[in-house]
Amino acid sequence: ADDDPQTAQFAATSLQSLGGPVVEDRLLDRVGTEHPEEARAKAVFVLGSVGGKETLNRLEELTDDESAAVRKRVFSAVSKLRAGGG
Repeated sequence: ADDDPQTAQFAATSLQSLGGPVVEDRLLDRVGTEHPEEARAKAVFVLGSVGGKETLNRLEELTDDESAAVRKRVFSAVSKLRAGGG
């Protein structure tokens, strides 16, 4: 949720590299509406690369999210996860 776009992008890229169930769980905790919109959208973006079946199910619930940025990332992430066999 960093305000600096470069820092936020570096964090997202680092989380993608780490992957694993801990990263997936922590990112799933960040997709709720109690978190800032940009942080939620970035979490969804990374989940598209590191997520599994549980993530796919959770993201499918967000296809009608109030945030256009989150919805856009959800559709992309769901497509990636489905293509990967998720």
